[in-house]
Amino acid sequence: MQLQKKTKSKPEIPAASMSDIAFLLLIFFMTTTVFNVDRGPQIKLPSAEKVEKTKRKDTIALYVDRNGNINVDGRYVALELLPDIMTEEVAANPNLTVIFKADRGAEYGRLMEVFQQLQKSRAYKISLSTELETGGL
Repeated sequence: MQLQKKTKSKPEIPAASMSDIAFLLLIFFMTTTVFNVDRGPQIKLPSAEKVEKTKRKDTIALYVDRNGNINVDGRYVALELLPDIMTEEVAANPNLTVIFKADRGAEYGRLMEVFQQLQKSRAYKISLSTELETGGL
């Protein structure tokens, strides 16, 4: 009587569950990813028919809220200090574009004061930010 040889099976990785694992990883990374959200003050922008996007490189955000408070890249500043801050920013980056976001309820006079301070600091590249107007006629 002859004994049968046991054949060794080759170890294999089951490919059937690979797609499940890939999709689970994809869902995990999509839910845990932190997106860079504009965290400035909550303001309601005026609307426009056409919107042009600017690159985030070489930009600084300047907000004026409904109460006339001025926020430059996340920090509130007094109107009198705005030329000094913006002069430093423009000196550090001559291609700087100021993205100006004003609440639609902000007083027009306050906006003009901010524009005058920007002129004093030689920040001449200004982009006015609006929301895209939706709806019919």
